[in-house]
Amino acid sequence: MSEDEVKMMIFHFKMDIKMIDDLKKLDLFRKTRNMAVTINRILLQFFAVIEKEHMFGVQRESRYKLINEDTNVKRKHITLSIPEYM
Repeated sequence: MSEDEVKMMIFHFKMDIKMIDDLKKLDLFRKTRNMAVTINRILLQFFAVIEKEHMFGVQRESRYKLINEDTNVKRKHITLSIPEYM
């Protein structure tokens, strides 16, 4: 791998169908026509904030629900490549 190549990692998301429909309404999705690219660009915009919160944020003792905890929510699987440095 050359210096210019960025090592990518594959992430698998399980997303609420309603969220996917909302993302499809964005101008960004209309330009890319690709859900993975749209999500990747959104995450890149928030990277600095997410990193700061992860490293220096206050622990709020949050409990995250399991993805499949609510069986009434329809979900779809999205595969996304993100640069390893993220």
